Amino acid sequence: MKTFYKMTLSPTEGGLSIWTDRFYSVHETKCYYFCIHQWEKVYINTHLLSEGVTAYEQLKNRKSKFKRIHKTCSRIAFDTKQEAYDSLIYRKKKHLEHINRDMKMISAFMKFNENSGYADLKSVHGQDFIPDTEDLVNECFIFD
Repeated sequence: MKTFYKMTLSPTEGGLSIWTDRFYSVHETKCYYFCIHQWEKVYINTHLLSEGVTAYEQLKNRKSKFKRIHKTCSRIAFDTKQEAYDSLIYRKKKHLEHINRDMKMISAFMKFNENSGYADLKSVHGQDFIPDTEDLVNECFIFD
């Protein structure tokens, strides 16, 4: 069974912990690996394997859920722990960008509410808008 890795960041009493999930391939097609979590390996009956029943068939009969991992461009799990760690860094950088964007918008909303209220919202076709926030939104989002 081919092994894949995915890492996540978790706060614990001891500090930030990096949790590594392992996925095992039980079926392979031209483009994908069908994988299970490491804890699901206990459901594979080795006696049935010797009788010709594949691990994939056994797990499918148990209604197990499979992770479909693309062979050339997976974003779910990776061949090595280093690739999984690099992916964690990339995802956390993106997460931080989203948090910073949300902080700007929430700050603009709270600043509006310090001196104004619901009665001061701008109404356009029944939709309420906070005045003078068009530039802020267009800085963060692209609309067609």
